[in-house]
Amino acid sequence: MNKRYWLMGGMALVVVYVLVGLISYALFVNCSAQTPGLDGFSCLKYLIPLFIATGPGFEVLNDFLPNSAIFLINAIIWFTVGTIVGFIYGKIKNRNKI
Repeated sequence: MNKRYWLMGGMALVVVYVLVGLISYALFVNCSAQTPGLDGFSCLKYLIPLFIATGPGFEVLNDFLPNSAIFLINAIIWFTVGTIVGFIYGKIKNRNKI
């Protein structure tokens, strides 16, 4: 049976990206609601995983695109990275079966 490792890799990284984004944003909102004012800067540590997943280059696009478009662009990028990793994994795994 020929498994589609490229598809599984792409979907896995998109799911991880969405989960990391949702969890870090929820933690940030919860923390900033509990510590108003300047103490809210201590809550920025929860946005670090989201910033790493999003990448620093997309901060420029924040002025031009809505957040949902940036989220979609990043999901496509992470799907592409997962597709490449899954394709390479599938080639290595199926190398001995030929």
